[in-house]
Amino acid sequence: RKRVELVRESPLHVDVRVKDGLPSLRRGPEHHTLRKVLARCRERKSFRVVHYVILFNHVHFIIEGACRQDIARGMGGVLTSLARQLNKLWGLKGKVFEARYHDHVLRSPTETRNALAYVLENAKRHGVWLPAGRPDPFSSGQFFTGWSNYRGTSAVPAWLAAAQTWLLRSGWTRAGPMRLAFA
Repeated sequence: RKRVELVRESPLHVDVRVKDGLPSLRRGPEHHTLRKVLARCRERKSFRVVHYVILFNHVHFIIEGACRQDIARGMGGVLTSLARQLNKLWGLKGKVFEARYHDHVLRSPTETRNALAYVLENAKRHGVWLPAGRPDPFSSGQFFTGWSNYRGTSAVPAWLAAAQTWLLRSGWTRAGPMRLAFA
């Protein structure tokens, strides 16, 4: 199926699943591996990973890119590098991810706010226990400064990129405040 054409200045919500039978992604070494891969891709000017969450068998990203080709190259680079590093970590060979990632273009403040909430609080949807009053430690939630009831770390970490699109910088706030559900 052909991907929806990217609207310039629109972020995307992307998710990718690992193949069945592989170890959980939601562990410290796997999280560290993802952060190393994201830190290397941060140097790209035309592709940015702004937020993420790691679940047991899949990862969600909120990304930005200049065009569909930049998104495809950027995601291809992230997933290829991540697969190599995970295989090395696990002592395995072969495919790590399913055939394709899924993406959704975020076109409005409401859609963007909902995607941010979905990604940053996705662990709750999967029944993962989290410490009260804190964002998921396997997400970028602690660096999100838009919580109405949690003060995130304002500095963007070395493995994430600062949002460049209006929708991710401030446009999403038109749809209302975001409250950390675990508080």
